[in-house]
Amino acid sequence: MDWKSPETLPRIGIRTPHLCDRNRADVIYGLYQDCLKASQSPVSVRGIIAEEEQHLAEMDEEIATLFDDVDYWKQQFVSLEE
Repeated sequence: MDWKSPETLPRIGIRTPHLCDRNRADVIYGLYQDCLKASQSPVSVRGIIAEEEQHLAEMDEEIATLFDDVDYWKQQFVSLEE
């Protein structure tokens, strides 16, 4: 698929920030869950983490339709945040 095509560029523009946001959320919720567990809190965010993981899987599928080398591009997106 030509990622520069008029049909593909808007999809990339929408998906890439979402992918970065989802990766960030995955890390933040994971850390939050660790803190809750360490403090023996009855509150849990495991359900939210599971939902975020499902969203990431869906975005991985979408990105796979946009790029030939998904792992390369995912790493590029993640490295933008570092």
